[in-house]
Amino acid sequence: MRRWVLVIGIFAAFIIATALVAYNARKNSPVRKVQEEIARLKREGEPTSRQEIAPPVPKHLDGTPLLLKAFEQLGAAEQKFPPDVWVTYKAQVLEAARPALKTFRQALAYPHWRVVDPTNFFTRGDCNLPSDIFVGLPTF
Repeated sequence: MRRWVLVIGIFAAFIIATALVAYNARKNSPVRKVQEEIARLKREGEPTSRQEIAPPVPKHLDGTPLLLKAFEQLGAAEQKFPPDVWVTYKAQVLEAARPALKTFRQALAYPHWRVVDPTNFFTRGDCNLPSDIFVGLPTF
């Protein structure tokens, strides 16, 4: 009989110890700490999601299509020259890049661009950039 009491006591101690370890792990888990930090930021009115940080841009304010077209034009122009010539900015290089630069200047007229690069940001990470950051570019 004493043996059963001892086995039941050891089993009960094991269950209590396991419950305490589980409680402590849950209380100090990194996921819980992140959730608490997000809740704190929300209480303080801080943005906590990508949508709150970079809301969608209306199409009539979005220069993204022109920007992407300019990059395509620039890529096509670059293919016409060997890499060592492309980086020289010689007259023929600048002439080949002129259509892309014209399209790029048209894109500058829009107040926003939605630049998306899933390899560097999110699975679908829109990022709003004000187009005036490139206003100081030289004219060719």
